[in-house]
Amino acid sequence: MPDTRHPRIPRPRLKGAAATVLLALLLQAGTAWSDTRQEIILPPADRDHLLEHMREFLQASNGVLRGVLDEDMDKVVEMARLTLPMRIRDPEAHDVELTRDHTGRTRPERMQAVMPPHWGSMMRQMRQEFMQIAEDARQGADGTRILQRLHGAQEVCIACHEAFRLTPSEG
Repeated sequence: MPDTRHPRIPRPRLKGAAATVLLALLLQAGTAWSDTRQEIILPPADRDHLLEHMREFLQASNGVLRGVLDEDMDKVVEMARLTLPMRIRDPEAHDVELTRDHTGRTRPERMQAVMPPHWGSMMRQMRQEFMQIAEDARQGADGTRILQRLHGAQEVCIACHEAFRLTPSEG
């Protein structure tokens, strides 16, 4: 039986060219995209301070999750309390925050002066969710209820990160 297939017709190698064109388009699109989040300009030390608190919230979220998985409500309470303001958690450490800088303002005063009002309401809402997690755990709520609250707190975190970006000030 004769071979009826068409002989292989050589095609130009377009894989590399197509990848190059695609990469160029992506890079061009990337330069056209702009970050539309509201910029919050903070002195580097204040920005670092705020980022440290964000890491604490992540640790608290993970700790609450671990506590629920282990059915350890004492752990849930402990981890949720990590989100309390420093002035409540550790009044002596908070005294350091009240040290005045060269402008005569404390860290809380400096930050309050530049933070958008909506940011503050989101922070309060997120902390309220964590305090409710602690209260629910103290009262023996089931893990599902705690996880629903944790989801609510994380939704606020996500909304905040979608709305704002922190930029260190010059000098």
